[in-house]
Amino acid sequence: MANKIQIRRGLKANLPALDVGEPALCTDTKEVFIGNTGGNVPLINKEAMDEHLKDYTLQVPYAQAVGSANAYTASLTPALTAYTEGVAIAVKINATNTGASTININGLGAKSIRDPRGNTLPAGKLTAGSIYTLRYNGTNFILQGEGASGNATASDLLSGKTASTDAGDITGTMANRAGHVTAESSSVSGTTLRFRPQPGYYDGSTSNSVQLSNANFIAANIRSGVNLFGITGTMPVKPDDYRGSPGGQYLTHGDMTNGGYFGRYTGIGTGAQISTFATITIGSTQFYPSTSIEWVKFGFENKIIFIAQKPIRKSVSWDDLNAKGCVYGTKIFTIDGITYKCRLVRIRNDDPGTTDGRELLLLRKLQGTWDSLSATDLHMISGLPPTGARCLAQETQEGYSANCYGFDNSVGTQSKNDRQDWFGWRPVLEVI
Repeated sequence: MANKIQIRRGLKANLPALDVGEPALCTDTKEVFIGNTGGNVPLINKEAMDEHLKDYTLQVPYAQAVGSANAYTASLTPALTAYTEGVAIAVKINATNTGASTININGLGAKSIRDPRGNTLPAGKLTAGSIYTLRYNGTNFILQGEGASGNATASDLLSGKTASTDAGDITGTMANRAGHVTAESSSVSGTTLRFRPQPGYYDGSTSNSVQLSNANFIAANIRSGVNLFGITGTMPVKPDDYRGSPGGQYLTHGDMTNGGYFGRYTGIGTGAQISTFATITIGSTQFYPSTSIEWVKFGFENKIIFIAQKPIRKSVSWDDLNAKGCVYGTKIFTIDGITYKCRLVRIRNDDPGTTDGRELLLLRKLQGTWDSLSATDLHMISGLPPTGARCLAQETQEGYSANCYGFDNSVGTQSKNDRQDWFGWRPVLEVI
């Protein structure tokens, strides 16, 4: 049968033919049939069509959003009667969102708008004036076919490359750093050298790096034996003891100004020989009477000093030593080509002084910090009467010029003319 429209209104009348040889017929009914009786479109009536138009799961209606950003409302005609899974809407956004957003259709209640992954929307995801299709999943309205996303900017993208983002299409401006690129600057933090690279992309290959050149960075400028960033130095090192006195030539601890330690040395005469050089005959021999003296070698105040590890005489007074020039170092003699002045250990911060200081602090560091010598090794035993243990010091007692200082593992004072056997002479040889 040919295509036709049949209308029945209770009035019989002939209507113009809608197809060849087929007049329209008006009969006494209220039905309206639309369709193709011989094709694949079924005949439906008006009531069925109205119901079809209300089914927003089968079609996508259009509306313009109102309300404020993030809380949108929309009205559909015919009105949506309930949120059911699959309901869709094409909505023109009236205000760009600033964060998580909702939509309320026909007053049915606000529902969250989510991206295709179910996430709440970030600021700027919905742009004013743009049309978005949303479909309900039973809980939230999901953005359909959202297209480009992401927050990259041109400086995040390699030069010559393009991408689509929330802000639209961008063309990269990030420089592709090829080869060895000169650093913009450098700085030093402790033992770390830091380079600030030029902005851009580095592929990490062996032929791609950040560099900074310095003509002084050569082996000849690095101390011999020291490896600095892969370069082993060849520069000869001037010894700390440039005078060439006996014992170690390089400090193992500290420095030449504030106090440093070269180590121990056995030599520079016997106890008897040093007594002869100093012309000291009063008292009696203590340690090393006929054997080489054990010395501890220090650098202090940019001078080289040797301090006898133990006292070489006892029962000798400060006055006895001063009379021979062996307190302040006026006694001078030469041994094996090295000239020394002979004096006493300085143990106060000044002369007269108020606190312990100077060479006494160096001796104390030998007991664990700079060496492993014990109080017995140094014959600095607190308490008397280990003979000769209280060694005479150079300084005079403040306020009592007739007294001088002495030391073992503690500090005390005594009369300058006292020759008791617990007082000892521990000579200091200062290289000049």
